[in-house]
Amino acid sequence: MDWTAIGVLAEIIAAVAVVTSVVYLAVQIRASMKQSQAQSHSTMVTDLGPFLQWQIENREFAEVFRKGLLDYSSLDATDRLRLSHAFYHLLMGFKDTLEAYERGLLGVEDYKAWERYVAAYLKMPGGGIWWSEARESWVPKVQQRIDEALSKARPVNELMPTIWDAKKTEGDAQVNN
Repeated sequence: MDWTAIGVLAEIIAAVAVVTSVVYLAVQIRASMKQSQAQSHSTMVTDLGPFLQWQIENREFAEVFRKGLLDYSSLDATDRLRLSHAFYHLLMGFKDTLEAYERGLLGVEDYKAWERYVAAYLKMPGGGIWWSEARESWVPKVQQRIDEALSKARPVNELMPTIWDAKKTEGDAQVNN
């Protein structure tokens, strides 16, 4: 075997090694992307957890939340602060979800579900007051997405009227007593 043949053989081996490396890298990137997507979905669910847990486990907070959404001005300063912190938590989760969606780590269905969920609460009378006061504290892309979602949203009390109907709720409480 002469040097030319050895050189050709070395180039073929190098080309095969490069192609193998590129294929391996593509497989690793794909696996990493799937893992990142799964992590983003998990984070989206985790971000919503405390917001829901406060309402599930703490009747007093659930009442403050419900009352504030229906009539924000009826809350005292401490309860408005509590409601505000709950909204900030919800919106921080939305911001993370929006960023994951924009990076391709979250599907459109999951993103839109979050967007509709947030908008339904901010479309409530108290949610609207809070958003009008807190809006400027958010980055422009969050402001824009929320504003767009609000233009199409229905308030949560229209989406789930049996939960939010004060007469039915008070009547149910009287029946249960």
